[in-house]
Amino acid sequence: MSIQSPTGDPVAISSVGRALDRTAGWRILHDVRWPGHPQARLAHVAVGPGGVVVVLEDGPNLHEGVRDGAAENLACATAAVTALLGPAHRKTVRGLHAVERRGETSTRAALVPAALLPDVLAQLPHVLTPLETVIVAAHLRVELDPTGAAHRVARVPQPTAAPEPGAEASDEQQATDPTTDVRPRLRRRWWPLGPGRLTGLLVVAGLVLPWTAGLVVHAL
Repeated sequence: MSIQSPTGDPVAISSVGRALDRTAGWRILHDVRWPGHPQARLAHVAVGPGGVVVVLEDGPNLHEGVRDGAAENLACATAAVTALLGPAHRKTVRGLHAVERRGETSTRAALVPAALLPDVLAQLPHVLTPLETVIVAAHLRVELDPTGAAHRVARVPQPTAAPEPGAEASDEQQATDPTTDVRPRLRRRWWPLGPGRLTGLLVVAGLVLPWTAGLVVHAL
């Protein structure tokens, strides 16, 4: 399954991208951002049963001054994608350098001709379940979106229905809506005096009533 970036153009996909799209059971992200390198792009990121595979193609190098730029680019790209995943999925990331056809280039990078990509991915040991494939692909699509639009949409909070003015929330709404105040409502006291004032009056009555009774006895 091909997952285009917002700026992706299906007509511009190379033979490497078309070969990846033919791989059954894999979700492919084309032309996504390269974390840590704002001016660079990752050609393809494939997510499937065999894990997460970062696929680079021949193009402008980030490490043009080193002896083996292809290997350095692949290692850098693989590390950048690995850092976006949780500990449970970081070990599933690997990198491949895809070429139109095998040439004379000598490099430490894993060179794979475009025509062989479906077979190479299909032969990888299975490390992700179908559900994990969907979840990891959706996560990377948000994190690698070059425009940032998917990241903003993914974090938009869902609106909650506002209660009618003067209406009380039902018990079911209070249980499901985290914004509803579930603290028990204080009932109005039937006695106008608080417990402190009531105790004070009883103490005063206990002192005054015997003194008043004594005066009445002396008067008689």
